[in-house]
Amino acid sequence: MSEREQKLLALLLVAGLIIGVMFGGKFLMERYQRSSAKAEQVKNELNTRQLLMNSAEVYQDEISWLEQLQVFEEKSRFRKPSQVAETELQTFARDQAIAAGLEIKKQGVQPADKTGAHFHRAKAEFQVAGSEASLYRWLDRLNSPRDFRTLTYYRMYPQRKDDTKIDCTVIVELWYVPQSIDELNEGDLESPSIDSILPSTNI
Repeated sequence: MSEREQKLLALLLVAGLIIGVMFGGKFLMERYQRSSAKAEQVKNELNTRQLLMNSAEVYQDEISWLEQLQVFEEKSRFRKPSQVAETELQTFARDQAIAAGLEIKKQGVQPADKTGAHFHRAKAEFQVAGSEASLYRWLDRLNSPRDFRTLTYYRMYPQRKDDTKIDCTVIVELWYVPQSIDELNEGDLESPSIDSILPSTNI
């Protein structure tokens, strides 16, 4: 083999080595990146599981609270037709306003929110006027978590003619379990488990 052929062969070997190193390096880099991504994914899953475990006691309190109220039992006081829920809500809010000595300027039922998987929400809007003490007494009666009833909007402002009185607009909502099969989104009257309405601890 001539000197020229030897140089050409050496050049080809060097070129092949460089190409091999380039492709080998790229392959190793891709494997490293995939391994790093997998490790990061596993780390995130472990962190998520740890957070869920840490919050398990909070969920347990909510589960116990719902079980004590027997929310989804067949004869539960929370299971009712939407019309009954709306009437009960409006009547309660009106009677409490009168008992508190408030003047009812306007009242009405808003369209119910029926998008929930397990609960629907009746809504009533009131415009009232009265003293500050009477108003706060009424608002306090409207808010009752144990009855699944709460204020979701309110606005207060003093009257121009009499600054001892306050005008107030509120929206109060009542959560209830639909009774009629026609009211359920999925057409299923079967009572859900308590666990199914709380955040899952399974990944």
